[in-house]
Amino acid sequence: QFAATISVLAIAPSGVLAAHIGDSGVVGRQDNAWESICWPDMGEFASSTYFVTDDPEPRIHISRPKGDYDGFALFTDGVGDLALSFVESAPFAGFLDPIMRPVDGSLEAGRMATLSERLAEYLAGPAVSARVDDDKTLILLSRR
Repeated sequence: QFAATISVLAIAPSGVLAAHIGDSGVVGRQDNAWESICWPDMGEFASSTYFVTDDPEPRIHISRPKGDYDGFALFTDGVGDLALSFVESAPFAGFLDPIMRPVDGSLEAGRMATLSERLAEYLAGPAVSARVDDDKTLILLSRR
């Protein structure tokens, strides 16, 4: 009854590990280019996916990408409609680069309250809501 998807990202000096279940996603940036680390796993039918509670077991995808990443974005399917080009099967830099700039330029560490509020307002605003009718959760991480 608890139909949830999940994205997980672990970052250590020895590398990166990402895992996800469902139609959420994880992308990483290296050499100023975005690449998919965990592509959303759509279900068999339109508007369906896989969940943490699937029986007999969840359909989990694990990735250990190689490279020197300096940015990451984890997102639910609503943001995936903005952050990914499904035609090109690639992250959409036109969305990711501008949304990441304030995080890259911030001197704060951890959760940035002001930036988080502005991001929440943007994602709840009319321009995004006109294109996306699903949940819109986005986590941005920068090493710059």
